[in-house]
Amino acid sequence: MNTSALLNVVRTPRAEKKTVPTEQKAAEIELAVFVASHSSIRAVDHLGEWIRQRGAGSTLGNLRLHRTKCASIIRNVLSPALKDGLKKAAGGKKFTLIVDESTDVGCQKLLCLIIRYVDSEKGVVDAFLGLVPVLETNAETLFHSMKNELETFGLSLEDCVGFASDGASVMVGVKNSVWTRIKNVSPNCIQMKCICHSLALCKQHAFAKLKSNLGFLLTEVPSWFSHSCLRRDAFQRIFDTLNANSESESGVSHPTPFMRASATRWLVRGKVLYNILVNWEELICYFNIAELESPSDRKYKARLIKDMLNDRMNFLLFHFATPVVQEFECINAKFQSSNADPHELSKELITFHRSLRSRLYNPLGEKKDIASCDFGYKFVSECEKYLMEVSEDKKEAEVKRVAATKERCHMMLVEAVRQVEERLPSPENVFVGLSLLSPLKVLNQLDRTRFEDLPFPHLFGEKVSTIEEQYRRIVLVDWSSEPVFKESSVPKETLQFWEGIRKTPMKELAEYALTCLLTPASNAGVERMFSLVNWAMNLHYCEYVL
Repeated sequence: MNTSALLNVVRTPRAEKKTVPTEQKAAEIELAVFVASHSSIRAVDHLGEWIRQRGAGSTLGNLRLHRTKCASIIRNVLSPALKDGLKKAAGGKKFTLIVDESTDVGCQKLLCLIIRYVDSEKGVVDAFLGLVPVLETNAETLFHSMKNELETFGLSLEDCVGFASDGASVMVGVKNSVWTRIKNVSPNCIQMKCICHSLALCKQHAFAKLKSNLGFLLTEVPSWFSHSCLRRDAFQRIFDTLNANSESESGVSHPTPFMRASATRWLVRGKVLYNILVNWEELICYFNIAELESPSDRKYKARLIKDMLNDRMNFLLFHFATPVVQEFECINAKFQSSNADPHELSKELITFHRSLRSRLYNPLGEKKDIASCDFGYKFVSECEKYLMEVSEDKKEAEVKRVAATKERCHMMLVEAVRQVEERLPSPENVFVGLSLLSPLKVLNQLDRTRFEDLPFPHLFGEKVSTIEEQYRRIVLVDWSSEPVFKESSVPKETLQFWEGIRKTPMKELAEYALTCLLTPASNAGVERMFSLVNWAMNLHYCEYVL
């Protein structure tokens, strides 16, 4: 084709870009929000088409939303809007910082940041700032990554009133850590080592004082069934046969010994112990058969597990360890609540410590001998029952074995008390201080905390006189007749009480109390966030492979 021919080519004009109606834009953004909150982005391919077909003749009939566009809306519209909203709501305010670092399934090091602040409308709010990729996990890198991310939201470390993390030395070390750098910037900041982490470590170190084969059973019994439906079915058949004539509780299924223990799941070990314990006889029967029928590479492990299950001392140790571990996990679960009442947490922690200590010490603080220690009724009764069943020629030897088992249990109790007293005193003191803000104390005319004894006096600031006067008057008001509480009785929960007071003329006192209550009980929120991230990354990896 020559030049003249090229000049004669008639170019087809581009189609004019259609203007998308505002109603359609709003519908697509709302659907993108739904998908981001409740499902994978790929689901919008089918959901969008279904909505468009069902919404024919309306705004929804013009909906054009698939995963590429949905991801773009989330990334370029929703994310900036949410960040701007958080910046306006939290910028310049006092806040508590909850931090943890981890590595995802793609081997990317991530720093997770969550803040707690007092929102002008919602009260105390937990807000997720983001996952910050880091190349190194030394204190200097983590601190500057955290500082830079906070500044993008208009937040300054000078306004940080509390810092919560796990007990890693890079986070809370006394010489060269993230905490020492925060302390230089904000001298009045309160450090909170995660109590959930600490309780889990107390439990782990105490449990290690028992025989090592208990840990082997705790790992290998669930692992034996974890990837084999045939083994699970075989165990279920044995269980049904042995319990054919027993009456099961109505509506409650019998727990199976299939759940696996995990160091990062704080509330699992007690359940695994209990599940193995209640299925002990069934497991003995199953592994007696499994030893004979398993292939050669699995016979040895089946024999080991069978021999351990047939050792009555292991059965007794499970009876002792299960309630002790469950007690640790019960108190741990209470501290994982986002808005737990500090007054209640303080009482629970003190009661737990005293209860644990009373098993080894009398009311005068004197240590009991082993015979007088509280090992638990079930453990003691099972020991007595076993010794009654032993023949006379073996009784002397078995009495010594039971005594050695009790010695192991005593070692676990001693270590548990030592770990609790070593790891938990500082958080306990903080929560004792926060408990003074409970309405049960603030409104008590007979046993009321003095103003100068209230926690964190540095938060009074320039309004100290106003806050002091409001603290004098708060006890003189009949709050049950005030409009803010008139529809219901005066709340006993500390957070709920002060959020109500914030709507009254005593706003300054309430703001001070709520700022104190920003102090987190744990960084369980960060752990939940990492669980969601790892789940999403695993899902993305599976989709990529497929």
